[in-house]
Amino acid sequence: MISAATLNSELINKIAQDFAQATSLAVVVVNIHGDEISELFNFTPFCQMMRQHPQLSTRCRMSDRCGGLEASKSDQPCIYRCHAGLTDFSIPLVIAGHLVGFVLCGQVRLRNDDVDLVDILNVDDCWQADPELLNEFRKVPEMDYSRVMASADLLKLIVENCLKKQLNFVVIKENKSRSDSVRQTRAPNPHDNTVIFAKFSVRLIRLRRRCIDSK
Repeated sequence: MISAATLNSELINKIAQDFAQATSLAVVVVNIHGDEISELFNFTPFCQMMRQHPQLSTRCRMSDRCGGLEASKSDQPCIYRCHAGLTDFSIPLVIAGHLVGFVLCGQVRLRNDDVDLVDILNVDDCWQADPELLNEFRKVPEMDYSRVMASADLLKLIVENCLKKQLNFVVIKENKSRSDSVRQTRAPNPHDNTVIFAKFSVRLIRLRRRCIDSK
């Protein structure tokens, strides 16, 4: 079992923050339900507003979850188009053999928008009726598809060779501590031995009395 403390570790936030600063991409780590388990790094004002909207935020989290599950099918980065039409990619996070969440990046518009991407959810343009949202969408940075792919491959290497190895080590330590605690709980109780000895003594006395009476 993976503890909540493991998923909320400083290591996850540190790697997410460094990657966001290095690539200028938005980064967040979510659990398998699409709920954030890290801070939100480098999020665009557009996406921040979308996630604060009562109805649209639900589709944002659903898009995160579906994008992550799509990546977990092949255990490879999945580059997809979110419900608002932005380009994201997801890396599955597997710890101690268990899928526990996804690292999500992106929030960019592609310069060459003719690239065939996975549509995780049907693109819904109802938000365009909000002038403020539409204005912020137009400010979302553009990026070449080749750079998005390179960023996804790099993040995959970081997750596999740094994040997962460190978190696996943490889980092993937690499991060892849990096993040691169980052993201590199950250790023989000196009081139990005293009770057993007392019962044995009573039986021995009774047996001696029977022997004396029989004589």
